[in-house]
Amino acid sequence: MTAHDTSRGFRVRRQPADPAPVLAVAGELDVYEAPGFRNELEAILDEGHRRVVVDCSAMTFIDSAGLAALVDMRRRLEAHDGVLVLRGLSPRSRRIFEITDLVRLFELD
Repeated sequence: MTAHDTSRGFRVRRQPADPAPVLAVAGELDVYEAPGFRNELEAILDEGHRRVVVDCSAMTFIDSAGLAALVDMRRRLEAHDGVLVLRGLSPRSRRIFEITDLVRLFELD
Protein backbone atom coordinates (compact mmCIF):
# COMPACT_ATOMS: atom_id res chain seq x y z
CA MET A 1 0.00 0.00 0.00
CA THR A 2 1.34 3.44 -0.91
CA ALA A 3 0.32 6.75 0.61
CA HIS A 4 0.32 10.43 -0.18
CA ASP A 5 -0.22 12.74 2.80
CA THR A 6 -0.04 16.52 2.81
CA SER A 7 0.34 19.13 5.49
CA ARG A 8 -3.24 20.21 4.80
CA GLY A 9 -4.62 16.86 5.97
CA PHE A 10 -5.39 15.39 2.56
CA ARG A 11 -4.54 11.70 2.22
CA VAL A 12 -4.54 9.22 -0.62
CA ARG A 13 -3.89 5.61 0.29
CA ARG A 14 -3.39 3.05 -2.43
CA GLN A 15 -4.56 -0.43 -1.65
CA PRO A 16 -3.46 -3.47 -3.66
CA ALA A 17 -5.38 -4.61 -6.69
CA ASP A 18 -8.14 -7.06 -5.76
CA PRO A 19 -9.18 -7.23 -8.57
CA ALA A 20 -8.71 -3.48 -9.15
CA PRO A 21 -6.48 -1.02 -7.32
CA VAL A 22 -8.29 1.19 -4.82
CA LEU A 23 -7.33 4.77 -4.02
CA ALA A 24 -8.85 5.78 -0.69
CA VAL A 25 -9.20 9.57 -0.53
CA ALA A 26 -9.55 11.47 2.77
CA GLY A 27 -10.01 15.21 3.21
CA GLU A 28 -10.49 17.91 0.61
CA LEU A 29 -9.76 17.11 -3.03
CA ASP A 30 -9.23 20.66 -4.22
CA VAL A 31 -6.96 22.79 -6.38
CA TYR A 32 -4.08 22.28 -3.94
CA GLU A 33 -4.38 18.51 -3.71
CA ALA A 34 -5.54 17.59 -7.22
CA PRO A 35 -2.00 17.42 -8.72
CA GLY A 36 -0.83 14.84 -6.16
CA PHE A 37 -4.05 12.88 -6.59
CA ARG A 38 -3.62 12.98 -10.36
CA ASN A 39 -0.06 11.65 -9.98
CA GLU A 40 -1.34 8.68 -7.96
CA LEU A 41 -3.94 7.89 -10.64
CA GLU A 42 -1.40 8.24 -13.43
CA ALA A 43 0.95 5.81 -11.71
CA ILE A 44 -1.82 3.22 -11.65
CA LEU A 45 -2.58 3.79 -15.34
CA ASP A 46 1.11 3.53 -16.21
CA GLU A 47 1.13 0.07 -14.60
CA GLY A 48 -1.52 -1.01 -17.10
CA HIS A 49 -4.55 -1.23 -14.83
CA ARG A 50 -7.82 -0.65 -16.64
CA ARG A 51 -10.21 -0.65 -13.72
CA VAL A 52 -9.58 1.76 -10.87
CA VAL A 53 -11.71 2.32 -7.78
CA VAL A 54 -11.61 5.63 -5.92
CA ASP A 55 -12.98 5.25 -2.40
CA CYS A 56 -14.49 8.64 -1.57
CA SER A 57 -16.07 7.69 1.75
CA ALA A 58 -13.64 9.91 3.72
CA MET A 59 -13.53 12.72 1.15
CA THR A 60 -15.00 15.85 2.75
CA PHE A 61 -14.97 18.21 -0.24
CA ILE A 62 -14.28 18.26 -3.97
CA ASP A 63 -13.87 21.32 -6.19
CA SER A 64 -13.56 21.80 -9.94
CA ALA A 65 -9.86 20.81 -9.94
CA GLY A 66 -10.69 17.53 -8.23
CA LEU A 67 -13.55 16.92 -10.64
CA ALA A 68 -11.25 17.69 -13.58
CA ALA A 69 -8.68 15.17 -12.34
CA LEU A 70 -11.35 12.47 -12.14
CA VAL A 71 -12.80 13.32 -15.56
CA ASP A 72 -9.35 13.30 -17.16
CA MET A 73 -8.49 9.90 -15.69
CA ARG A 74 -11.86 8.53 -16.71
CA ARG A 75 -11.25 9.66 -20.30
CA ARG A 76 -7.80 8.08 -20.32
CA LEU A 77 -9.17 4.80 -18.96
CA GLU A 78 -12.06 4.81 -21.42
CA ALA A 79 -9.61 5.16 -24.31
CA HIS A 80 -8.25 1.75 -23.24
CA ASP A 81 -11.66 0.17 -22.54
CA GLY A 82 -11.21 0.85 -18.83
CA VAL A 83 -13.46 2.18 -16.12
CA LEU A 84 -13.14 4.51 -13.13
CA VAL A 85 -15.42 3.56 -10.25
CA LEU A 86 -16.34 6.03 -7.51
CA ARG A 87 -17.21 4.33 -4.23
CA GLY A 88 -18.77 5.77 -1.11
CA LEU A 89 -19.67 9.28 -2.23
CA SER A 90 -21.36 11.22 0.55
CA PRO A 91 -24.78 12.68 -0.27
CA ARG A 92 -23.19 16.12 -0.50
CA SER A 93 -20.45 14.99 -2.89
CA ARG A 94 -22.89 12.94 -4.93
CA ARG A 95 -25.04 16.05 -5.31
CA ILE A 96 -22.09 17.86 -6.91
CA PHE A 97 -21.79 15.04 -9.45
CA GLU A 98 -25.53 15.24 -10.11
CA ILE A 99 -25.58 19.02 -10.54
CA THR A 100 -22.67 18.89 -12.98
CA ASP A 101 -24.19 15.87 -14.76
CA LEU A 102 -21.01 13.88 -14.12
CA VAL A 103 -22.98 10.96 -12.68
CA ARG A 104 -23.42 9.73 -16.23
CA LEU A 105 -19.64 9.47 -16.74
CA PHE A 106 -18.74 7.32 -13.77
CA GLU A 107 -19.68 3.97 -12.40
CA LEU A 108 -20.92 4.76 -8.89
CA ASP A 109 -20.67 2.12 -6.22
